[in-house]
Amino acid sequence: YTPVSDRYSYQIISKEDVINFLKDKLSDIGIEYDVLKDEDGIFIFPKGVKELDNALVSEPLIWLNEYPNTKKEWMRALKAYSELSTQNASDVADKFRKALERFFQEFFNKTQSLENLKSEYGKYLKSKGIPPEISNNFETLQQSYTNFMNSYAKHHDRTSKNVLEYIMYQTGNIIRLLITLKKEK
Repeated sequence: YTPVSDRYSYQIISKEDVINFLKDKLSDIGIEYDVLKDEDGIFIFPKGVKELDNALVSEPLIWLNEYPNTKKEWMRALKAYSELSTQNASDVADKFRKALERFFQEFFNKTQSLENLKSEYGKYLKSKGIPPEISNNFETLQQSYTNFMNSYAKHHDRTSKNVLEYIMYQTGNIIRLLITLKKEK
């Protein structure tokens, strides 16, 4: 509540009003952050390139409403990314891996690991008419992604902070591609 005209009158301010106020003030002073909400509350998320953030972070958040378990994992990864440090970089990378793995599991209705869903991914791309030159490229990207995660994040604590934005965008890129293809039917 905030006082309006006298000490007995109050105006109710909603959480949405506070979030919008924070976004406006951060923007006004040139700080590149966004304010996001999850089941734990509100957190401030560092922005990258506006066009990439919109296409590979914000839009997947909306599209993931159809994949609630993935959305929770994606939000956990974004929240961890907002608290990124040298000490937790591998954990943050692994959270993005878990989000992608959960997405594949929900999308393909399977329980296998990310590595074991590679063939499902390739078959799906081919079934949607994606030329082999491109579908093979995405299969290679997915294999490189899982190799990186296994070598630097999941089984070792060797991830550096400077690769995390790339990992976040690649995760969003793969999710975006599959959802976009599914929507085209």
